[in-house]
Formats: sequence, C-alpha cells, structure tokens
Amino acid sequence: MMYSRLSFTAFVVSATLANPIVKCPFPETLGLVAVAKDGANAGWAMSPDEPCVPGKYCPYACPPGQLMNQWDPSATTYSYPSSMNGGFFCNPDGSLTKPFTDRDLCIDGEGTVSVVNQADKEVAFCQTVLPGNEAMLIPTKVDAGNEQVLAVPNPSYYAGTGAHYYINPPGVSTEEGCVWGTADKEIGNWSPYIAGMNMDNEANTYVTIGVNPKHIDDFNGKTPSFGVRIVCDNPDECNGLPCEINPKNGYNKASGVSAGNSLNADYYGTDNEFGPKPFTNVLKFFQMLEKNNTNQICYYQSGIGSSFKAESSNIKEENFLSSRYDKLNSKIDAMVAFTLKKHVLDAYEFLVKFFSKNDKIYIFGFSRGSFTARIVAGMIELVGLVYTGSTDAISMAWDIYNNWEQAGQPYSENMTFTMAQEFKQTFSRSDVEIHFMGLWDTINSVGFLWDRMFPFTVRSCNVNHIRHAVSIDERRSKYKQQLFAPEKETCFEDEDAECSTCNSRTTQTSLISLNSIGDIIRHLIGKKPESARKPRHHDDLVEVFFPGDHADIGGGRENYYGEWKRVFTPNMGQCRVIPENCVVHWSLFYRLHYIRDYNPPNIHSLSFSDLFLQSMLEFKQFTFNELQEYASQLTFHKIKDDWNCDIWKKIPDELSDALNDNPDL
Repeated sequence: MMYSRLSFTAFVVSATLANPIVKCPFPETLGLVAVAKDGANAGWAMSPDEPCVPGKYCPYACPPGQLMNQWDPSATTYSYPSSMNGGFFCNPDGSLTKPFTDRDLCIDGEGTVSVVNQADKEVAFCQTVLPGNEAMLIPTKVDAGNEQVLAVPNPSYYAGTGAHYYINPPGVSTEEGCVWGTADKEIGNWSPYIAGMNMDNEANTYVTIGVNPKHIDDFNGKTPSFGVRIVCDNPDECNGLPCEINPKNGYNKASGVSAGNSLNADYYGTDNEFGPKPFTNVLKFFQMLEKNNTNQICYYQSGIGSSFKAESSNIKEENFLSSRYDKLNSKIDAMVAFTLKKHVLDAYEFLVKFFSKNDKIYIFGFSRGSFTARIVAGMIELVGLVYTGSTDAISMAWDIYNNWEQAGQPYSENMTFTMAQEFKQTFSRSDVEIHFMGLWDTINSVGFLWDRMFPFTVRSCNVNHIRHAVSIDERRSKYKQQLFAPEKETCFEDEDAECSTCNSRTTQTSLISLNSIGDIIRHLIGKKPESARKPRHHDDLVEVFFPGDHADIGGGRENYYGEWKRVFTPNMGQCRVIPENCVVHWSLFYRLHYIRDYNPPNIHSLSFSDLFLQSMLEFKQFTFNELQEYASQLTFHKIKDDWNCDIWKKIPDELSDALNDNPDL
C-alpha cells in the first residue's frame, strides 16, 4: 500500500505587481479631521489596517460638534451591511464621489449637549462611526477647564440614529484614545464610561451615561480616577432622573440645555424589574402555572436589562452602592445587550437537563425575551438539543450557531452549515420540536451597539403553534418589531423538506418576510420556488396587531401609584413597518370610535375596509352584508363621527355575554 504525505513549511513569495492596488487618498484640504494618518486607513475614519479601496464607501471624521453628512443613498435603514456604507464612494480610478451632491460634507449636530471638563488634563470623547464600521474613531478633544459642544443628530439623520461616545480618562489624547484598543489599557472601547444621546421629533434631547461593561469585565471593577454626571442648565425645562457617576477624585460634567422637556423618556418592556412594580404578561402567566405539578416543569428568566429590585425604606447603607451598581448594570445591559448569549444558553441548558422524549415544550416571551425565545428555537433547529450527558458541548453548540447566523445562514457545502450538521448528528437529539410559542411584541434590536446581531432570526420550522401580539402604535425605533407574517408572499411546499418556502420580498428591519430557515437559504442562493411545488397554507401562526404601545401589549408599564419610569430611550419617533395583509384586532376600531384624539399614524396607508371586515367577523351578531356595507369607503373620520350606527353599541353586549358564559376567562 502506498501512502501520500504532504509536508508544509514556511515560505515567502515576493512579487512586483504590474498594476499596483489603487487606493483613494484622504481629502486633506476639505476641512475634515484625519484619523490615524500613519495607518493603512491614511486618515479615513476606518480601522487603522483598513484602506479606502475602490468599490467601498469610506467614512470620515468631521470637526467637533459636527456630523458626517454623506452615505450610501440606498442605505435608508439601520441594517447590516448597508450600515457600513458611510462617507465618500471610492471609484476604480482612485477618485472620490460625493453621494449627495446637494449636501455639505458635515452638518452641525442639533442636540443641546456640551461637555465641561473640570479635570486638570484634556479628556478625549470618542464617537462611534455611523454609518460606518461603528468603531469609536471620531475624536472630540476637551481641554482642561474648557467646554465643547457634542454632536447629537436630529431625528431625520441617518435611520434616526443617536450619538454614542466613549469617555477616556483625563490625560489620554484623542490620537491614543479614539482607536479600537486592547484589554491592557483603560482607553478606547475599554474606556471607563459611555454616553448616549438622541433627539425626538419635538426637538427634545435625551442623554444617558453609564459604566462601560467591558471596563467592568476586564479591569475587575477597578474604580476610575474620574467621574461624570448630567446637569441641566435650566432645571425647570428638564425631566428625568438625576444621573451621576462620581468616584472620589472629581468628575467631568455633560450638560444639556433643553429646548423642551429634556431627559424625559419611558423605558419599559425590556428592563423590567421584579418587585412591587406591575408585572409583565409573561410574569403574570408564570404566576398562573402549576409549578408544583410533577408533570409540568416551569422555568422563568428575567429579560435583558432586568433585575430583582426589592424596594424598602430602610436599605442598609452598605448595600446602597451595590444596589445602585446593579441597577446601572441593568440599564447598560438594556442598551447594549451584553447578556444575550447568557440568556439564550441558560434557557437552552434548562431544556437539555429536563427534556425527555414525548415532552411538549411551551415558550413565552415579551420584547427582547420574545427575540431570545426565537433564537433558542433557531438554535435547537440548527444544532439540535444536546443529550443530557453532553452539557459540556453547549458552548460549542452556541459558537456553531452564532457563526452560522453571522455568516448569513449559509447552506449546503458551506463549512459552518456542515459543521452544524455533524455536531447535530454526534451530540444532539435532532427531533425536538417546540409545541407552542406565545409572544408579546417581539423586538429585534438587541442593544444599540449590537443591533446587527442575528439579523436573519425569523420563524423556525420546528415550532408547531405560534401566537404573536404586536403593538400597532409603538414608534420608537429602539423597539423595532420582528414579525412572522410576510408583507407579500406566495408559499410553496418543498416535496423534499418539512418546511414551506415563500417567494417574497424583505422588509426594512430584517428578512421577516421569509417564512422559515429554508426560505432564507433559498433567498441567499437566489433560488426561486419551482413550479412543480404545490401551494400550501401556513402552519398554525396567528399574528395580531393591537392598539397601544410596547408596554401596553406586554405589560409592566406603571405601578399602582401611577409612577412612570423615565430614563433614556434612543431613537424615538420612527414608524413601524405594518404589513398590508396584517390582522388587526377589533379593539383598534372600537378605540378609534370612542377616543377622539386617537389617530394611530402607523396604519395610515393600510386598507381600512378589509381590516375592519376581517376583525369584526368574529362577532356572531353581525352579518357579513351588514359589516361590508358599513366598511364601504371606510375612513378615520367615518369611524369617529358616525354615531348613528349601532355596531359600536353591540360590541360590549356580546363581550358581556361571552364573559357570563365563561366566568373563568
């Protein structure tokens, strides 16, 4: 028998290129700020090892207080990879194209925020690049004793985004601090503090500060040598919680001059606390379960940015800082979602430990908890549920699933997909299904630093029954919904697969119009449904839009005393994408009729007549002809002004009869 042996050794190849690589030079004469001029980026607001080459958009830094005003015209939403396309376009000949010829290169920020440096050394504020590679490369130097305006974009700026800054320790220059750093120094993305700012459509400015979680993790809770706090120049024009991080050696101050109600926003649904505050629907549901039933094993998990909060008037002094630290961490996690992986793996591990053959799995979630639930289902579908004795393989299962997601869910001979299949065959139970998934207002923004995570997480084929309640009035883009229902689609049955495929277009936020993982695979490789496939209906999926905002749908908004939680909420005032063929709950029209000032802006373009007919047919006392006649040329004004129709009077009567017939509801 003959063996073949391949030997590898180090070698070097040197060659002279006939056509040197073309690069687009940084325009030094246009008043822009050069970033790391000695690096491969040569002044562009890009990673130091990343040159500006033909076919790419190259972002740049503007002077302090200003924002880049050029990006890919087709990049209208904050989604990867279009979110990377900021700045000039680099042409094949090395010249630059200005995407918007009618715009200046830089514009002034409109948010009313400035920094007052009360330290004895300069402080470097480093803003993230967006649209761009999102590294903290945009420098703002604040000399000792000086004040400097920070650039905060207005709501019409790119995708309604806000501004995000890393705050370096005093004495760190912008050249040293405004780079993607390393864990051995408290600078760059390991800076002690972070700050976020944005505006709403009424010109109110919102500001938040927090401890950088990466600094906490890698510097073992080392106390920074400086502090930071938010101060309003005119307290009568501000609302919000006083905010200060004040170690022993003083602080820097970020101050905002309000044009309206500043530091004022409701932040709920994601960072709900367990305590005397009102419970979310998930927690209420958990209370109703028979947790001591041996035939039913129950598991509850707080959401991203959540905590246990025991309110008491006699909190011990030694616990005060700890409680404040925990609360601050919760707020930061709600913004940045560093614990998403832990939430997914904790739920996955619970199922690994307790699932047995023929068990039925029910999953419920609200807000990011719903999104987490869908990631868990997707992970089980791709890599299976590892055997009880293989818990050490859980972290490997996550890595495989995460890499597969970040690669765009590739199929067939791709390495990540092949590895997932081999892992599933070796370590996992492959036939595990989710029997029921009940979700309230799923959002797919898992933190404003990580909004690109799991962009393809949609419906998995291993979920048998889905019920999803969605808010129709939520407008804050921090709460971008993640729908199951497509905008427009034609579904086909693949004779060789268990999942249906849909030939459909995608929405702004993600590939939510694709019905299954199989759809995404075909979408990515450009494969259309074949004519031989037979049309089929959806499986048991009910997705209904209800009046109200995010917290109205999921619960947990205010306590029994009517107090509201007011903290920073980024990116306000954005319309949600409401599919034309959506299912709307009848209470929307009932509310339109009786609440005079209720005018939901998110549904202005939808067909009122069809939506009205669809939602009202569930009432037995109305005939189709009666409803169809009323629905003819239906408008907001007709619903609000028509007091002669008795439809609105009959609805409470039928609901009352239903409650009397079913007292346990």
